[in-house]
Amino acid sequence: METENTQLITSEETTVDSKTKIGLIIGGIVLLALFIGAVIFLLNSDKTPTIRDIFVILLGFELFIIGFTAILLIVQTARLINMFQHEIKPVLDAANETMSTFRGTALFISDALVQPVIKLNGYFASIKQAADLVKNLFK
Repeated sequence: METENTQLITSEETTVDSKTKIGLIIGGIVLLALFIGAVIFLLNSDKTPTIRDIFVILLGFELFIIGFTAILLIVQTARLINMFQHEIKPVLDAANETMSTFRGTALFISDALVQPVIKLNGYFASIKQAADLVKNLFK
């Protein structure tokens, strides 16, 4: 059953890959044809300076948009840094303090409860060994 699913997934991936390749090839051919047509049109036209001026204006507008988005990116980055410093850092500091308290509590319990119990178990084990030894002597 799993091999059938694997084969279906593989055949679907192959179909998608081949469709993607065909789409890329067709898109490349269309772009190449548009580029060649534009070059031929611009070489044989007296409107080339006007088209050039329109593209210069569009590039200037694009530069304005890119500058505006860069400023927005800087502002958002500053706000993110401010949030890290004033909202997330105190939470992390509180979590660190809680872990330190927990570590101290664990050490206290280890010293005050676990070690005495281990020592007591050691004493009981030694008493049991002594009792077994005495019992084996009187057999």
